[in-house]
Amino acid sequence: MFFEDTTMVFADGIVAELMAILNEDEEDLKKRHTKLE
Repeated sequence: MFFEDTTMVFADGIVAELMAILNEDEEDLKKRHTKLE
């Protein structure tokens, strides 16, 4: 389970860094996110 936790934290860091670089916030991402229901 250690690998999965580490990978999730790493991916979250990448997303946060991209959001900062692109001047996007969580609301902008939610607008473009596809809901698979």
